[in-house]
Amino acid sequence: MKNPASYRLTVREEQCMLIATLLAIGKRQKAFSAMKRAIENDQLPRKFFAELLLHLSLFLGFPIMLDGLEKLYVIRPTKQRLNLKQPSRNTLRRKGISILTRIYGEQAQRVLKNLNVLHPELSERIVEDAYGRILSRKGLTLQERELINVTVLSIQGYHRQLFSHLRGAMRVGVPHKKIRTTLQKVRTISNINVNEALKMLDEISATRL
Repeated sequence: MKNPASYRLTVREEQCMLIATLLAIGKRQKAFSAMKRAIENDQLPRKFFAELLLHLSLFLGFPIMLDGLEKLYVIRPTKQRLNLKQPSRNTLRRKGISILTRIYGEQAQRVLKNLNVLHPELSERIVEDAYGRILSRKGLTLQERELINVTVLSIQGYHRQLFSHLRGAMRVGVPHKKIRTTLQKVRTISNINVNEALKMLDEISATRL
């Protein structure tokens, strides 16, 4: 008997995939309209989309994040609490290494070494800023974040990084069928060929990581 939970996306996952796809293909107005509907219908809170935009800045840049946050403020203004206490670099590094290891497993150290070959400061920046400062935040689950990563990378065509995050998504507990459903929905919305991504997913699943 099939388990529907293994392939159906939750409301949160559906919105992660939808907004990430629309922004990645340049359909900003459609993305903002979708966020507006979800917020005004009390489907999801404003802070969920703020966190989603913050995460997407890793792949799509600061301009989209800032534009999106401005749109959210118009939809539902909110008073932001000023957090003057910032985590130390040691704290960021500890959190970053923890998340990176969950995603890359025993290959985490090799990934860091490869980054250092490309640039002496690269591994430090990625561990502290990307993994320690953003991916470790509580606003989205790590499973949701990996589905976002898979969505954007499949659209952008960065297959080496996509392979790592497909594997990472499975490592942090996203079922194979749910990742497949995500990619199929990305294809429907974006009209982009995701066959290579689906092939990689099946190869990874066959290894039973």
